[in-house]
Amino acid sequence: FGIDARGTDDYACRTDCMMILSINKKDNSLKIISLMRDTAVYIGDTEDTLGTRLNKLNSAYHFGGVGEMINTINVIFDLDIQRFVMFDFGSAAEIIDLCGGVEIDVRPEELSYLNEDLDESRALDGNTSPHITSGGVQVLDGHQAVAWSRIRHLDSDFARASRQRTVATALMTKVNGMSYGQKLQLLNDSAGVFETNMNTADIMRVALNCFACLENREEYRFPEDGTYTVQNDPWMMLIDFDEQKQRINDYIWGE
Repeated sequence: FGIDARGTDDYACRTDCMMILSINKKDNSLKIISLMRDTAVYIGDTEDTLGTRLNKLNSAYHFGGVGEMINTINVIFDLDIQRFVMFDFGSAAEIIDLCGGVEIDVRPEELSYLNEDLDESRALDGNTSPHITSGGVQVLDGHQAVAWSRIRHLDSDFARASRQRTVATALMTKVNGMSYGQKLQLLNDSAGVFETNMNTADIMRVALNCFACLENREEYRFPEDGTYTVQNDPWMMLIDFDEQKQRINDYIWGE
């Protein structure tokens, strides 16, 4: 997951990017599932909610950090996620730059929104990534790719989640094309860049399993279309928890 931290002193952040990665070694398939940040959930064990008031899913990290975030996802979807990787704006850009950028097909109508988000990141960290001036398939550096993945006002949060998955798969594809030695060097160079509870051997094992499945991958998001109603104030997607538990488990596990 990715937090919307604007700096190292930003502790009131939320997880605006949440993805579940499921690797099936039996049939060499990969599933990448976006969880929408505005999904209404009960977040327990916090003074604010006491498990009785609905909050947006992306608030769980704000209330209780990594543990509360993962526990909330596990409870509402009846999962048992144990391993995580967490990025903020800066670390996401840095890991992409360490890989030499990612190839993205930028639509002309996205340019002004991309550059607006890029200007915001420049003001925050002083990076010098140039504006993107034309559409088409091109290699974006870290800050450009993060800015592209943050576009929301052009279309919707659903489209933004799709862009986030596109950046993630583009990054996996880029790393997959490296030699084994380059992959080891990347692991060494990226030590401490992002937060995770996996050690180096775990990361390499999971990565190699992912690479074996890249050509047989699916992307999805929850909640699905037609499975939620909308609460307008504050704007949240209201779901049937029992139904969504069944749907996401059916999607991940199949038969």
